[in-house]
Amino acid sequence: MMQRIRLWGVGVFAGLLALLVIGWWLLAGWIIERAVEEMGTDLVGARVDLASAELDLFPLRVALNGLEVTNPDAPMTNAVEVRRIAAGVNTLPLLRRKVLIEELAVEGVQFGTPRERSGAIADAVATAEETATGEEASGLELPSFEPPDVDAILAGEELESLALIGEAQAEIDRAMSSWTSRLDSLPDEKRFQQYRERLGKLKNASGVGGALAAAKDMRAIQAEVKQDIDALKSATGDFQREVKAVEELAKKAASAPARDVQRLRDKYGLSPDGLANLSQPLLGPRIGELAKRALSWWKRAEPIVARIQAGDGTGGAEPVQPIRGPGVTVRFPERNPVPDFLIRQAKLSLELKAGSIHGTIDDITPDQPIHGKPLRLTFGADKLDGLRTFRLMGTVDRTRPGQTADDLTLHAAGLALEAVPLSESAQWGIELERGSLDLDVAAKRSGDEISADVSAVLESAQLLTHFAEEGPVPSAIARTLQGIRSFRLDARVRGTLESYSVDVSSDMDRLLGSAVTQLVGDKMRELEAGLRSGIGKKTSGPLANIQAGLGGLGGIGQTIGSRVDMGGDVLSTGGSGGTSKSSPLPGGVKLPF
Repeated sequence: MMQRIRLWGVGVFAGLLALLVIGWWLLAGWIIERAVEEMGTDLVGARVDLASAELDLFPLRVALNGLEVTNPDAPMTNAVEVRRIAAGVNTLPLLRRKVLIEELAVEGVQFGTPRERSGAIADAVATAEETATGEEASGLELPSFEPPDVDAILAGEELESLALIGEAQAEIDRAMSSWTSRLDSLPDEKRFQQYRERLGKLKNASGVGGALAAAKDMRAIQAEVKQDIDALKSATGDFQREVKAVEELAKKAASAPARDVQRLRDKYGLSPDGLANLSQPLLGPRIGELAKRALSWWKRAEPIVARIQAGDGTGGAEPVQPIRGPGVTVRFPERNPVPDFLIRQAKLSLELKAGSIHGTIDDITPDQPIHGKPLRLTFGADKLDGLRTFRLMGTVDRTRPGQTADDLTLHAAGLALEAVPLSESAQWGIELERGSLDLDVAAKRSGDEISADVSAVLESAQLLTHFAEEGPVPSAIARTLQGIRSFRLDARVRGTLESYSVDVSSDMDRLLGSAVTQLVGDKMRELEAGLRSGIGKKTSGPLANIQAGLGGLGGIGQTIGSRVDMGGDVLSTGGSGGTSKSSPLPGGVKLPF
């Protein structure tokens, strides 16, 4: 048996094995370097560079040096630059095709560092949202501060006052026609004159018999007069009620022009309160841009915490029907399942201008349902240069398939800021030259729904403005902003990953409102005066006709009243009105009862 083993064959095998080990030893770093760069570039959508990679086999350790990740939105800037990443890999799980890293050390993390060459990739396709320029996102158009043309407003508007005046005039005309006709049917002066004449004839009767007959006729005439007076009084009551209703309409018509003036002033005028709410158009686009960048990076990092789902959306690979014959690989359930890739803890050191911030990220795996634990991150620092306090905590939970539950809270106090653009519009540029910021952020994601509340308080602020538009109001706004030394800003982000809104409010609105109120007030008074004059020209004639119509109705009322007086006069002069105990008879004879 020993004779069959040739020594030269053993030597060739040993030589080949030695060459393989030496080749792996020499090329392993290069292979790892190329793999990191290619996978990172595909993930980020911009160039990822790695200076070198190191591999130690006993024990198994991997180190990455000089990692640079290009910012896809700024190819000459690194989004992240890391000096060194080192990790020890458990050997035994590799036999099961599992990568298990107990601890990962990330040192020298910096943000926004310059690049020597562009990191853009030729086949990268930017979306319309990602290529939106700062000018488009931050453009601000203030409304015109010149009052609109009154004639143009009145030509295009239907005045409510003219409609009410027309309604009142129609009611007056109807009442006038109705009462003119009814007046003809009521007892008039001619009829009461006839009563006087009849009573006068009865007074000339002679003798006791004639006197008695005349007294009877006189009482009959008095009854007729009273009946006519009652009819006139009833008509008076009806007339007064109808006139009161007409007068109410006339009052509304008379006050309608003033309401039209106010309505059109509010519609076409400029409200100082509305104008002063400038924090949304001034600062909202900048906050929206920051939110967009944060969400874009979150989308790029999604494969790190969750496998790309396929097939039925349950998180597993889409099943493929095997070809009949070769057979299939069957994977039996594991007793203690372990993720294919897991970093139990990553320790990071972030290098900022203020100093170093240290933190940890626990349980990094794309197989959270298997691992059963969400990713958790915690960062903190105190008493840094230009940063009093920093706290960052978050959870990324994919432990239940098909469900997403993430949250993040950030608190930074005493952050010194310099030369920070708040609005990058060339027309309405605002820059924070310096200031101290206290910032609180609370963000959540549930499925595709996202929400974030941002509260920022800026102290010792110095704002610079670059307003291209000239005029009294832009100048007033610029002076006000330059005079602000502290303000609070609140922002709300609501919606989905693909469609969300950003609402911004700030107490600087009150200061801006005070600055423009006087200027806007003068313009609004000018507009109001023009509307009052124009509407007055259209309504003065019809309102005068209403007053004339009311005067006509008043004449009818006077006529009815005078007829009632006539009836009373007939009773008082032609006979007893029912108040005397004895009634004078014709010829001067008095009865004893």
